[in-house]
Amino acid sequence: MRTPLVTTLLLILFCSAGTAHAIELEGVGVKAGGAFLTGNFSFEGRDAIDDDTRIGLVAGAFTEWKLQRDSAFRVVVEGLYVRKGYEGTRSIEAIDDEPIDVQVGADYLSIPVLGRVLFVDEELSVYALFGPSLELLLSNDEDPLLDELTDWSIAGNVAIGLEYAIADPARLLFELRFNTDLTDNFDGDDDLLGINEARYQMLQVTGGIRY
Repeated sequence: MRTPLVTTLLLILFCSAGTAHAIELEGVGVKAGGAFLTGNFSFEGRDAIDDDTRIGLVAGAFTEWKLQRDSAFRVVVEGLYVRKGYEGTRSIEAIDDEPIDVQVGADYLSIPVLGRVLFVDEELSVYALFGPSLELLLSNDEDPLLDELTDWSIAGNVAIGLEYAIADPARLLFELRFNTDLTDNFDGDDDLLGINEARYQMLQVTGGIRY
């Protein structure tokens, strides 16, 4: 698997921020939930997939970092397992004799580096998250489209969250997040399938706990 330049740049920026602003670890947590996902496969001059919404698993851990003691801004770094893929009716002349129903999956490691802004800091808190994520392909089901995907992509994230204090320092959280690919997932030329580009977008609903 290739290690993209953006990974190195993100690590450099994060370490530099830690040196310049005396970044401190404020909390760690876990989360899990579901992702309502669509795969946008663009073909040359035709619709080859009648895509349905796919529900996949999202689960992982995160850390929250404080840049300044009295600031409402935090940095959140996550490591999430995300199940992607596509399902629906596919009709590609090069591989399908007739339209067929397809349901295939792909496993990803998502590494978001997000800004967190706290709007309400009470027993029930409200916050927003925004920032990029590195999406690393781990494995995929055997499929002519999924086999053409890149090893990695960059996605953008925007989220709103609620956090409820249950016992110091434990807090329950609920998040609604929109995630969409910013870079093309398709790897190279494919005259046989006629793919122009492939991108994912999803709505993630997760719950978890932070300490």
